[in-house]
Amino acid sequence: MTFPELLTRVDRAYREESGGILNLSKYFNLETGENIAVDPCEGDTLALFIGLELHDTFSPEQDDSTQLFVARTQIEIAADQLTKVAQLLR
Repeated sequence: MTFPELLTRVDRAYREESGGILNLSKYFNLETGENIAVDPCEGDTLALFIGLELHDTFSPEQDDSTQLFVARTQIEIAADQLTKVAQLLR
């Protein structure tokens, strides 16, 4: 699996979850996987965060199932961290 393929797969899930409103393509070129230089203070910075997390942990040498496992694990770790921050804000 290439990084653009992984991004596209995650983008599809993110769009579904948001009812088609949110996507990663504001921050990433889904065909090349390159980060698009935009002001991170504008728009959906969660999409930027997700893309950067995936980029930081992507390894082209790994097979598809390992890539998906690593991506899922990193997103789950981030979700846990955000949940803990939210709990501290209560």
